Amino acid sequence: MARPDWRKVVTDPKEVALFRALEHPDFTWRTLPALVRESEMPEADVLASLWRRQDFVIEGRTRPGEPVWTLRSRYWQEAGLPQILHMISHTSPSSR
Repeated sequence: MARPDWRKVVTDPKEVALFRALEHPDFTWRTLPALVRESEMPEADVLASLWRRQDFVIEGRTRPGEPVWTLRSRYWQEAGLPQILHMISHTSPSSR
């Protein structure tokens, strides 16, 4: 089942700016300062929106551990099979 497109769900102009920042063609992963700057939203509002819209975003970490975000659709589109294998290899086996 395909995930819904954020453009059909996100209507608040500030959140639209946030999602456009996540779609920036030059950057797959975006830091919190970049998202704050480009969306012109306070940090707390950016974090709240990212939390509220988890269906559309994935949080990752840089090597030093800094949180970064990308769109789920972009993550799967650009990463493909290696990401799926990584996810499977880091998933706990189900309880029996």
